[in-house]
Amino acid sequence: MHFYCAVPHGDPYVTDESVMMTQVEEDRRFLHAPDIQLLHDQTVSQILEWQPDILLAGGPALYLSRLSEEQIN
Repeated sequence: MHFYCAVPHGDPYVTDESVMMTQVEEDRRFLHAPDIQLLHDQTVSQILEWQPDILLAGGPALYLSRLSEEQIN
């Protein structure tokens, strides 16, 4: 089990909150990225580099009016 450094909870230009990702590796690599919202390119790139077999990530709340069209799509 690996615990990673704090990453932004959503868009780092909007909030200074952070969350921690956890990886469990046995036969497969499982990565839990709680509520990262997939809005921070550097965090998404890091996840892709780790190449998890299974990813559980909290995506953006699409009902929030502060999200741009680009972030929603």
